[in-house]
Amino acid sequence: MPYPGLEGRAGRPAQTGTNDDQQRTDGAVFGVVNGWERPLWFAPPGTDPVDSVSFKRPASFAHVAAEHIACREDAALFDMSIFGKYRVTGPDAKTWFESTFTGRVPKTGRATLALLCNEKGGILGDFAAAAVTDDELFIVGSGGGEGVHWDILNDTQGLNMHLARDTTRFGVLHIAGPKSRAILDALVADDVPDVAMPFLSARTLDFALCRSLTLRVSFSGDLGYENHVPIEYHRALYARIKVAGAPIGLRLAGARAAFAAARKGLVSVEARCHRRSDRL
Repeated sequence: MPYPGLEGRAGRPAQTGTNDDQQRTDGAVFGVVNGWERPLWFAPPGTDPVDSVSFKRPASFAHVAAEHIACREDAALFDMSIFGKYRVTGPDAKTWFESTFTGRVPKTGRATLALLCNEKGGILGDFAAAAVTDDELFIVGSGGGEGVHWDILNDTQGLNMHLARDTTRFGVLHIAGPKSRAILDALVADDVPDVAMPFLSARTLDFALCRSLTLRVSFSGDLGYENHVPIEYHRALYARIKVAGAPIGLRLAGARAAFAAARKGLVSVEARCHRRSDRL
């Protein structure tokens, strides 16, 4: 019986991101998913960046809680580059999408959430899909299920389309929290208010350093931006976001805080749905 949160050590590290050393300097404690190293939590100065195993609260509990609170009250930066990423192009891209996933293709410049199901309706994975142009879709899914998902998605059904696996071509820097828009405003030349970039928008933003396909989504159910940038700019943009966010309390956060924020987000979304149904 393994301890909760136990991470295997054999064969590590194997696959690392471009800013692995930056994150280690920042106090990252890493876990592994699908062969990729990812930050689980960040040890603040004066704290040993070492994970512990216990059936009680681990030593990291208070630090993960602080990351979660930052996501709810200020802003947090998550590196989610391990996401599986797929690009679909061609005249039949929309037809393929709607025969593969639940739901319909979003309008150009918008994103949607979709499920990949088996023949019995069981869920094999949940995805975010953005319509970049009329015949180009960018699809983001779980990093842990990427291998299985690719085997399923790679069936083009004889349609006039092309599917590319772009996981290693793009880094993902996700800024979440009520102050995340202020950080984005300090970094991009574009306007990003609610009216210009509402929830589930998909826009190409100019960070001066590079361009990013940015999805207006978040794990916490509140304000957040998922920035997909070419991998060669990922390292430099990570550093710039930290500088821009420092004056407003940006905190680096890892996968454990992301899971906690996601659970909180599901609760808040469910509550909003109940409030809406009460008004109908």
